[in-house]
Amino acid sequence: NDNQMSIAEPHGGLYKSLTRLRETNGADPCNYFKAMGFDYLYVAHGNDEAAVEAAFRQVKDAPRPVVVHLNTEKGHGWKPAVEDKEAWHWGVAPFDPVTGKSLLPPPADPGWIGSRFADHMLAKMAADPTVVVVTAAVPAMLGFTPENRRKAGKQFVDVGICEEHAVAFASALAKGGAKPVLSLASTFIQRTYDQLSQDLCINDNPATIVVTTGGLSTMNDVTHLCWFDIPLLSNIPNLVYLCPTSEKEFFAMLDWSIGHKTHPVAIREPSNGVRANEVEILTDYSGPVRYNVTRRGKDVAILGLGTYYALGTELADALAAKGISATLVNPRTATELDTAALEALKADHRLVVTLEDGVMDGGFGEKIARYYGTSALKVLVRGAAKKFADRYNVADFLEANGLTVPQLEKAVCAALAD
Repeated sequence: NDNQMSIAEPHGGLYKSLTRLRETNGADPCNYFKAMGFDYLYVAHGNDEAAVEAAFRQVKDAPRPVVVHLNTEKGHGWKPAVEDKEAWHWGVAPFDPVTGKSLLPPPADPGWIGSRFADHMLAKMAADPTVVVVTAAVPAMLGFTPENRRKAGKQFVDVGICEEHAVAFASALAKGGAKPVLSLASTFIQRTYDQLSQDLCINDNPATIVVTTGGLSTMNDVTHLCWFDIPLLSNIPNLVYLCPTSEKEFFAMLDWSIGHKTHPVAIREPSNGVRANEVEILTDYSGPVRYNVTRRGKDVAILGLGTYYALGTELADALAAKGISATLVNPRTATELDTAALEALKADHRLVVTLEDGVMDGGFGEKIARYYGTSALKVLVRGAAKKFADRYNVADFLEANGLTVPQLEKAVCAALAD
């Protein structure tokens, strides 16, 4: 299906070859598919159902593999989608077919940083020509509209739908002295695992990876689940995975990461719409990890990782209403443990609760539980069970995984009473 688009505009040599095939009605001698040993059939009018059906009938009993090359128009049949192909590719809610306007009310805050990230990075690029933003075909998720891409020029690179290459490319840029910031959607991290380990982390190159849409409340169809990035990333040696609780903390971590020269760093973009909160903002996140204790209590300590620090705050408030003064902690990272802070909790705490916006298996909470395994402290690990789910209602899903405040409060009280 050749519609002359990736998600944004296409890049790379293969697209040039497809252009020549279209221009020659499939007759160009430089045919990528034939060179790989396939038979080939070109259909000039790929939006014509009769033409497509005729092509399929022609090849359905072929004795060899055949590539049927359909020349189509993205958004064909609806003018707004034809005129703005990129915007209508993704993130399309139910809409009025006459006006093209969404039928859903706009959210109070979209929960993702988008245009603010683009503005921040454009300022960084203008001040430092070695700063490069890399994306794998989804520039709009970063706020890099066509206009912003033009402003960035060569300092913005879209490698197309090839996250694996994006990681290797960012690693090479960092090795050469550039300051790459690569954006990857949480759901596509698994595509890059070999390159993360072999190309980036073994070489310990200081590239920055911004992980977008991570969490249980973002994309939720089974092929685009965003729960698994914490265990996938936090268990690779040399990689630091930071989990900010707010937009303000995210940008502080990003600024530090762009300037540091020691290890690869991944930062989980907060997806909960929290612009700022009471956590301590640092200018330096290097060295031994330092947990940020934002409330000091006793008996119960709540470690709310990243976006689930907000859930930890709600739980602490609910417990306070019952006369239980809980300690609240922002761990800042999913990769390393602040053993000094964890040891200090043993003095006057009986229970530690970990909250993470992702799957529990192999995640942050299990690291905490392992640390306390031989001690008297109990640990409640809370996150999602290791199961696939498809197009679920978020509220129902969170309740099924025991992640509502009343459920958490009940579990804490039961553990204290045991």
